[in-house]
Amino acid sequence: MNNNDDKLKNILKLKEELEKDLIKKGKIKNKSEQKSRKVQDLEQMKIIKEKIIKEANLAADKTLSIFDINSQDYDSSVMDVIKTLRKFLINENSPEKRTLFLAILNILEGNFEKNKTLLENQTDVIFKYNYLLSRMYNREDVIKEIIQFVKNFPDSIYPYLLLLEYYLIEGNFSNFSKILSLTSKINNFFKIIYQVYTNTLEDVGIVKNAVLHKKFTELLLYIIKQKSLETENTKSYCLNVNYSKKEGTIPNPKEYCIKANFAQAAWSIVNNRKFDESKLKIFEKTPEYNLFYGFYYLNNHELENAKKYFEKFENQVENVSVKIIAKTISYIGMRQFYQNIKSNIFKEERGKILEVINNYPLHDFIVEYFDPEIVRLLFAEKHCCIVYGGNKC
Repeated sequence: MNNNDDKLKNILKLKEELEKDLIKKGKIKNKSEQKSRKVQDLEQMKIIKEKIIKEANLAADKTLSIFDINSQDYDSSVMDVIKTLRKFLINENSPEKRTLFLAILNILEGNFEKNKTLLENQTDVIFKYNYLLSRMYNREDVIKEIIQFVKNFPDSIYPYLLLLEYYLIEGNFSNFSKILSLTSKINNFFKIIYQVYTNTLEDVGIVKNAVLHKKFTELLLYIIKQKSLETENTKSYCLNVNYSKKEGTIPNPKEYCIKANFAQAAWSIVNNRKFDESKLKIFEKTPEYNLFYGFYYLNNHELENAKKYFEKFENQVENVSVKIIAKTISYIGMRQFYQNIKSNIFKEERGKILEVINNYPLHDFIVEYFDPEIVRLLFAEKHCCIVYGGNKC
């Protein structure tokens, strides 16, 4: 043991002597110089990054929440918005507006605890909204307070936004159509969202008219193109992921994107490639997770597990039906995660997913349901980044 210690000391001593010799010859820099250089590089990178980041296209008087930010500049990145809010803070004299901008900044930067102190005694609807949103993102149980918030401000859209986002996070969509129906009576924009969610949008004219108001413009254009099965490459990652399904291409998945990660996983299975299940675990409350694993276990002939996940899915969403389609690959139920299938559909049936599938052993299947994705898109990439990505936007 002592011999080993002596050998180690000799090696370390030799290493130090070699480093001193190399420093003298100018081959390497000493540690303090290296550290100083590293600090300078980091500072330079920060300066360059700040120059690259553009400002979001926002009006200070209309910037009340992340939702309002999305309505004005849907494509803006979190860093763009943060830069703009800091500029608002510098130019704003009103204590109330400064508090509001600071609260939104805290949410975007993940400083939820700070808002508990900053907003706790505020009673105005928009302050209350941002206060409860911060606590919800902080994984606190606020459902009772949200329900009371709805009762206190039944004519405001903000309490319902909280309710929708709470159920998005918890993976419970059984009352989504009722909530969206109520919001549609408060705000005409939500008539469109309600009709898209319930698959009842027939006249895209009302969507085109809504575009003229310049709120959620990119999202509304997506809805129009969705009806005509068109695609487009936008600045919005979320919209591009949804457009990719029309083309059957696999989007590059960001770690917090539900649709992209399940598209990648399903494509991997179909092409007999491995996929990382650990990347899907963060989405276990979503309907996509339960539907995916229902088919995953069914394809692996684990019927009890398949039944368990299908039932969890059926209990969390609305209006489930199964379309029976031509079987073109050996794995069933997987294509729907990365491709919109519009041809070779034989019929549509309602009932328990597994029971319908068992009646058609030689076919493939698409499970239709009221997909909450349109509501996720309201809250945009910022929602998924905060909820599933640990604020790593």
